[in-house]
Amino acid sequence: MDIRSCIIIKTIAEEKNITKAANKLFISQPSLTYTLKSIEEEFGATLFFRTPRGMELTIAGKALLKFANDSIIQYNDTIQKIKKIIDSDNNNLSIGVFSMYAHDEFQSILQEFLNKYPNVNIMLRTGVNNNIIQLLLNQEIDVAIIVNYDITNFDCYKLTDGKGYIAYNKHINISDLDKIPRVLYMPKSSNIQNHLDNWWSKNFTKPYNVSIGVDDFQLLYSMVKKGYGWASICNVNKAFLPKDLYFLPIENASIQVTYPICVTMNNSSTNLEYAKLFKNFIIKYYSSNI
Repeated sequence: MDIRSCIIIKTIAEEKNITKAANKLFISQPSLTYTLKSIEEEFGATLFFRTPRGMELTIAGKALLKFANDSIIQYNDTIQKIKKIIDSDNNNLSIGVFSMYAHDEFQSILQEFLNKYPNVNIMLRTGVNNNIIQLLLNQEIDVAIIVNYDITNFDCYKLTDGKGYIAYNKHINISDLDKIPRVLYMPKSSNIQNHLDNWWSKNFTKPYNVSIGVDDFQLLYSMVKKGYGWASICNVNKAFLPKDLYFLPIENASIQVTYPICVTMNNSSTNLEYAKLFKNFIIKYYSSNI
């Protein structure tokens, strides 16, 4: 039964009269009678019976009316959602991305998304992982790309694993890290930092020496390049790493440092449809590139 038939059943039930219902629907009475008969034949049941007060629903008719009302509501809701998507005044999408991934292959994925959906206006927020999580919890962003180890505040979908790398301005052996200062990305994102600290404690007997802390990811690379020390980073696609630095995978020790990169969204977003659109897009991107 299509939406037109649902509206017909609802109108007849409300008007209790075929002629009145036909006038309200702007169709002829014979045409409405024929359509009602066709619907009854489709379900194999009489839907209305005549009384002195007008046409009343049978038990089968009442069941079908409920279905018709639910279908009309769902149909109207869908129309509103589609209108919201194509409404030029409501096509902003706020995405929060932890900085390391924002400088990784995320930019290529974002470009593909915009090529497919050119009317979407992206508002990009970047920062350390914990800050992006807080933006999501505060409902300041629609979608978040984060590293997720044990977050239970919201549902996350794992996209891929980022690998841990040591960045330095020349060749370096992991066994020598405790002899060289470290440039620390500040403020630290605790769940990422704790994972690296765990790896460090299993491979070195003394703590690392921090020469300087920075709060900007590009500055982190600049400091490493100028010889202030080594830095640890998370990377998904090595092709996006700077060519003028040396990167050593943290994988030849007792623990391999990896970072589960996940996508999650604000289910209370005013741009929920766009948020779902981007979330599904990036999930499909990684699913097709496995």
